[in-house]
This record gives sequence, C-alpha cells and structure tokens, in this order.
Amino acid sequence: EFDVSRMILGVNKMQNNNILHNRMQEAGVQNMSAYIRKMALNGYVIISEWPDLNQVISLHSRISNNLNQYAKFYWRNGSKVC
Repeated sequence: EFDVSRMILGVNKMQNNNILHNRMQEAGVQNMSAYIRKMALNGYVIISEWPDLNQVISLHSRISNNLNQYAKFYWRNGSKVC
C-alpha cells in the first residue's frame, strides 16, 4: 500500500538536508555536526574572512611548542640552569 505521508516526510527530509548543506557551504563549514552545534548554541555562524588565519595559527602552535620545550628543560634541570 502506498503511504502519501511517508513520501511527504521523505521529500521534506531531502529538502531540509539540501537546505542544510547549502547553508553549510555558504558558511564555509564542512562538518555538519559542528555546524548544527554552533547554530543550536548561538543561532548563527561567524564566517571569518582573514586569509592569513591558518598561518597565524601555525605560528602560534610553533611558539607554544618552543615554550613548552623550554619549560620541560627547566623543570628537568632545575636550578642548574640559572
């Protein structure tokens, strides 16, 4: 037997998924879970348009790594360093 209500729900689900994917693409987000979580908590997604952001993040990571190495060296060698 053909159930029209199931067909309508299926079409609505497909339309919702298409809308969701389109909005994710507009926001530049590829992870659906992260997008939905952000929308549920804040109601909006901020699209950062800072082209050098990845380079800044990389530099920050390197600096943090170097600082951690100095701290480990200091705590290993203690007062011998100073």
